Amino acid sequence: MQFVWFLGRLHVLILHLPLGILALAIALEILVRFRRFRFLESALAPTWIAGAISALATVALGLMHATEEIFDDIPAVEAHGWAGMTLAAAACLTAILRMRLQPLATWPSSGGPEKIGSRINRVVRSLFAPGAALNQAYNKLWSVPVAVVMFLMILTGHLGGSLTHGDTYLAQYAPGPIRVMAGLPADAGPRPRPADIASADIYLDVVQPALEQRCLSCHNNTKTSGGLSLVSYETLMKGGSKGPVISPGNPSASDLFRRVNLTPDRSDFMPRNRKTPLDTNEVAAIGWWISQGAPKSATVGSLNLTAEASSAIQAVIGVGGGVGE
Repeated sequence: MQFVWFLGRLHVLILHLPLGILALAIALEILVRFRRFRFLESALAPTWIAGAISALATVALGLMHATEEIFDDIPAVEAHGWAGMTLAAAACLTAILRMRLQPLATWPSSGGPEKIGSRINRVVRSLFAPGAALNQAYNKLWSVPVAVVMFLMILTGHLGGSLTHGDTYLAQYAPGPIRVMAGLPADAGPRPRPADIASADIYLDVVQPALEQRCLSCHNNTKTSGGLSLVSYETLMKGGSKGPVISPGNPSASDLFRRVNLTPDRSDFMPRNRKTPLDTNEVAAIGWWISQGAPKSATVGSLNLTAEASSAIQAVIGVGGGVGE
């Protein structure tokens, strides 16, 4: 299976290839409707064919990638897979509709299409011939397959991006109405930086930003690795499939703190797959937050701030005003 997983990870390298080629095919479909761009029509069929082939290859590698254990029991992976397969099928169908079969004089006389299934060959050739009913129908309804392929490209890309960056990634900085439709607050602006440590909110200004930056790509509402989502305080405190990961007041008994505090060579170290881990200051700040009862909202100044925690928090949020200042 390791070789299958190796091939599967090539999925992330080539997935932009079919999107780019199919986007070019859509652009050509629109351009050739104008007289001055009609000379581009001969490029349409090869472009659709290239897009279809690259989409099939991407789907094949994606199915291999999905067999990795980290994707087990994640509905979004299945949804992304089905969207990708539907996109590949639509691209293949459009490529077939765009092809113009011409006589193949170079085929061997003993094994060419005129000898093998000649009756079928004549029927198929007549259907696809320039000026045939199928050809004319496509020229009238060309916008339908183009719209379907474009929609599937957006859907597949969004589902894939949600797996990688979290389900709010696309709408994070969108205009207010779009954010509301996505279930997010209308204001996309970042929290203003606190003036000093004492006024900083330990969860909203320190813990949550660190977890969002380093952990949210694998632990969001779409991709809940281990059943754990770090999208909100409530989902963090709920824990994962094996129970709570935070034990308020006891960092050593908190699985999240234990895992991020391990050395990278340990099998249960987080994050996995050599992703950038929390730095020592972020780990220390999270450990101190847990020791203070893991409050949902509390200013640092209202808690029992130690010199070590003060130094770590200053480094994380980049402001002064710590112990002894």
